[in-house]
Amino acid sequence: MCLVLTLLLALSAPGAGAQELRCPPGTEFSGGMPPDGGERGCSGRDKHGETTRHGPWITYYMNGSKESAGDYVEGRRSGKWAWWYPDGRKRQEGQYFDGRPTGRWVYWDEKGRKLENLEGAAGLDGLGKTLEKGFK
Repeated sequence: MCLVLTLLLALSAPGAGAQELRCPPGTEFSGGMPPDGGERGCSGRDKHGETTRHGPWITYYMNGSKESAGDYVEGRRSGKWAWWYPDGRKRQEGQYFDGRPTGRWVYWDEKGRKLENLEGAAGLDGLGKTLEKGFK
């Protein structure tokens, strides 16, 4: 509960979020950019003392462009998440609640054309990758 409240306070600050990589109190920054790493974000300890993702997190393609960005709360995706193609065009975006996709999700093809709005987990494999509309 303390971690959740801490994260909410950190995210309410101006400019906070996945883009800024401001780690909430009690967490620390980890990871790196390619070629030394493919992701970076904030990690802390859960109620069992295990290391878990908590706060903003970004993954990268090997070419250094952003692949995905969003926030974790106690190891589960939470709030707005987005994915991009290696050329930087947006691929999909939507919301997570307690680690599960929720609400409307928007998808774009490689040329930037909007493909579909889907509710919740429809079309998702749970890892942020779509199962239809020509995505692999």
